[in-house]
Amino acid sequence: MERRRRAEKAQAEAMRVHAKTENLAETVRELEYSVEKLTEINKALWEIVKESFKLDDEYLARWVDEIRRRKAESKKEESARLCQQCGRPLERRQPNCLYCGAEAVNDDAFSTL
Repeated sequence: MERRRRAEKAQAEAMRVHAKTENLAETVRELEYSVEKLTEINKALWEIVKESFKLDDEYLARWVDEIRRRKAESKKEESARLCQQCGRPLERRQPNCLYCGAEAVNDDAFSTL
């Protein structure tokens, strides 16, 4: 009798975990779709701005760097991590440089927290 009760309890828990996993998987799919859609919109907007104002991709890269610097300053981070390959700023949890793709080198055990 005790075995049966434990088995039923384990099965109920497994079903609960499965449902939660399915829910999380759907949330991830929705977020991936949103990111893809926003990326496409941003690319289209950048093409319009670039063509309208005769700008180049380096101009955008400089502004992205500036926004990241401002963000780092607003968080009062003592020093922003820089990519060892291209020298551009890295986010704290960013595993690779967004510009050159180089792997971010962790300076210490807390750099990715």
